[in-house]
Amino acid sequence: MEYEKIDDLKYIKKYYGENMSHLCRRLFPTILETPGLLYYILSSKFSKSKSLYGDITSASKIVSFQDFIYNTHGNLTGNKSKKSIILKPVIELFDDAGYDLYKCKTDKDVQKFKKYYEKGEELCTFNDPFRVDNYDIFFAVKKDVNHIKRSDYKNPQREDLYSTSVLCLQFSKGDSQNVSIKSRYNHKVDNPDATYSNNLERIQVGLTNAFMHDYGYIISSDYETNFELRGYWKANDGKFYKYNYEINNIHYCVNNIILDNGKVIDTYADKGRYTFMDYFILDEKEKKIIVYDKKIKDSFADTLQNITNIEITNKNGYKEIKLTMEGNKEAIIKLDDRGRIIGYINNHIKEVKNNFLEINKILKELSMDSLEKCGSCFLRENEQLEELCLPKLRICDEWFLADNKPIKKLYLPLLEIAGNQFLYSNYALEELSLPSLIECKDHFIKSNQKIKTVFLPNLKRCGRGFLACGWSLKELFLPRLEYCSAGFLSENKRLSKLSLPKLKECENGFLYNNLKLKYLYLPNLERFGDNFLFRNLCVCYTKLPKLKETGKWYFYDNILQREIIRHILKINNKKYIDADEEKLKKI
Repeated sequence: MEYEKIDDLKYIKKYYGENMSHLCRRLFPTILETPGLLYYILSSKFSKSKSLYGDITSASKIVSFQDFIYNTHGNLTGNKSKKSIILKPVIELFDDAGYDLYKCKTDKDVQKFKKYYEKGEELCTFNDPFRVDNYDIFFAVKKDVNHIKRSDYKNPQREDLYSTSVLCLQFSKGDSQNVSIKSRYNHKVDNPDATYSNNLERIQVGLTNAFMHDYGYIISSDYETNFELRGYWKANDGKFYKYNYEINNIHYCVNNIILDNGKVIDTYADKGRYTFMDYFILDEKEKKIIVYDKKIKDSFADTLQNITNIEITNKNGYKEIKLTMEGNKEAIIKLDDRGRIIGYINNHIKEVKNNFLEINKILKELSMDSLEKCGSCFLRENEQLEELCLPKLRICDEWFLADNKPIKKLYLPLLEIAGNQFLYSNYALEELSLPSLIECKDHFIKSNQKIKTVFLPNLKRCGRGFLACGWSLKELFLPRLEYCSAGFLSENKRLSKLSLPKLKECENGFLYNNLKLKYLYLPNLERFGDNFLFRNLCVCYTKLPKLKETGKWYFYDNILQREIIRHILKINNKKYIDADEEKLKKI
């Protein structure tokens, strides 16, 4: 072990900040007795970052950090006591823990396990056919996995039973092995690639030594401390790096560092030339945007072509990048102190393709006054945008602002067509007016918790799950709606009256389980599917003069209304379809 005998606290202050130097003085007085040793340990385990102190304290990790440093010190000096563990084969240890273990030799083997992951929670491993070239990949599957349902876990936790019922263990290939234990909730919980803190012992005691014995791995004993820190990833060089985004097992870190499958890439470390912007790199010399991972198909870079001039200014609390493109068109990008995009202004672009800033989570300001059309997954995972004005947008594809929970104001006066999952799972929007909307596809604003008023004066067709689970909705204006697909307004708890004067046809589950609906006006309705107004106990007024055809189980639990519809159909000499009474009683 070689290290320079220097003033530890001076160097810790320089590279990790004054607060970190004070913390180290308090926590490690014994190590500080050997000049240079503490700085050597700290710099060998953590990349230089003046935010490390704040990240440790805010996460209440001071004790874990202290244990980790002392454990590393013990390993270096030979003062750490060794635990005696009786070895069992790896497969027996997993069997003792209730798992079946499988090792994947090819990507085809890996793909067999995709069936265990819900849509949107699949491992990045499934999208990387070459992962088996860089990692030994194992899947541990609980013997009772078929009885552990995702629907039972509304508030996912990284180490809950569902998360750990299917574990993917990946060991890096090379002289020594880092291990990543991946949750079944990929990207739905914090650090899903560090389940159990990547400590094999937390799955079953003895696994670390067993893997070393059975497979010849060399696994760092650092894992015995269970140390991890939110927003940091341990690279193959043994250091923790603070990162902004993880995509396809590539971590985009502060200080212009990329971790590619754990390998440290410092090609773009020159801050005088390169500026990291989320998972994009601005090359000031070549005046272009670099996308390191070619598998990323984010159209943000497409909006910044043919750059002629770059101006970078440090503002109060953020960095502003002003780009001038051919035709004297300008765009402004705002970055926080970690290089994450928090603002984007481009009022010249008319169309953006798919996945525009799809993975960016913290954009707070967006101005695109000329935008007329956007592709799928526009700002799909954003978590900060509260207001959005796109005055000329006419068409948006699927997953537009889906999973954006805080947006409160939305101004889209010219929007005519909305794709699937438009504003899916928004929790804050209370009112919505889309005066030009003609058609919306499936799951339009589904699972919104607070929306009370929806004004869609020109809507003619809507897809499945329209405003389903909108528990607070009280007012809905749809004077021109002609057709609605299955699940229309299902599970609404507050709507008391509804007028759809132009509606001709509705599919299954129309107004399913709407508990307070009393008045329903459908003067032109000709056909409805199964479960029409199923479990709507309060409907006391409805008029269906043009009804020609029904599905099964209409007005279930409301016998009076069922008899009224039967009477209408008999008068009009039309056939009606109904389930027999015995089946109804069993539901």
